[in-house]
This record gives sequence, C-alpha cells and structure tokens, in this order.
Amino acid sequence: MYTHVLYVSTRQRGNKVLEYIRNVPFDYATMVPDYLMAYDKCALFLSLKYHRLKGPDYIQTRIQELRNNFKVRVLLVLVDISDNEAILSYLNHLAVLQDFSLLLAFSEEEAARYLETLKVSESRNPRESFQSIPVCAANLSCASDNIFGNTGIYVHSKGFRGEGCYHYPKKGKRYLSGTGRRRACSRAQC
Repeated sequence: MYTHVLYVSTRQRGNKVLEYIRNVPFDYATMVPDYLMAYDKCALFLSLKYHRLKGPDYIQTRIQELRNNFKVRVLLVLVDISDNEAILSYLNHLAVLQDFSLLLAFSEEEAARYLETLKVSESRNPRESFQSIPVCAANLSCASDNIFGNTGIYVHSKGFRGEGCYHYPKKGKRYLSGTGRRRACSRAQC
C-alpha cells in the first residue's frame, strides 16, 4: 500500500466522481470502505438517488461492515435530488449515532475535491484535516467528536437545501455539544 495513493473500492468503478479526481493519484482495491485516505481514515460515498433506490438498510449495512476499524470515518453524500430534507435528516442522525462525520456535496466535482483534500491532509490529525475543508463543505455537517471535538459545527434544524454556502438566522441553528455559540457562529459566518 502506497501512502500517496487514494485507494478506491472496486464498487466505485464507473462513479463520475472519479473523473474529477485530478490532484492525487488513485488506484482500485477490493476493500470495505469506498475510499481509503490513510490506514485509519476512510469514507463511504452515497448518492441520495441511490439511497432512495436502495433504502436505508443499504447504508446501515455498509456502516456496520466498517465496524470500528477506522479512527476517522466520513460519510460523503452527493445531494442530487431536490426533495432531500427527510433523507438528509435521517443521514445526519445516523452519522451522529455511528460516529461518522457527514460531508454534503452538491456536485460530483465538489465530492472529488473533498476526497482530494482529505487525502492530501492524511498526515494531519483529524481536526486539522477538516479545518482545511472550506466552510461551505461543512455547512450542514454533523460533527462527531473524533473529527471536530470542541470546534464542532452546527446543524440547521429547519431543513437542508443546497445551493452554495448557507446563511441562516441564528435562531434556526442547533448547536452540537462541545460547540460554543461563538465558535459555531464564526464557522458559519453569522
């Protein structure tokens, strides 16, 4: 296993996200996670269209297959349907319960950029890895302690609609434990 290579599961062969990965080399491997950035950092990829087709059992099974073999576990979700509020709320809840960090991408290119960023920052500790991702990437991320710790991020309680960065009124935000109002507001550019 080469440390400079982003390993991609053979399940992801044909995924359009791979067409946009240009800044890091990648190679296919037979493995449980969809993407392996380091020996202890992995990502599962989920398109909301695919989730709608397969149902919630699919992602739950994939999460269970990972067990606790990775210190950093990311659920990278491609938001490719317009009626997404209920599904994203469910995935947000699932990510928190299963100790995953949730990243939302609104295009294949954006998803590829997040994977590249996570790979390039593989030698950093988890907090530094996610600090290099722009605020827009973490706009609706649910933060598990293994990633953000005390520098968590907010979850909007009204709904999830994706067009660029989010600027919600302060009263619509719900803060995760360990996240002070000042830090969350500075991350969200209140």
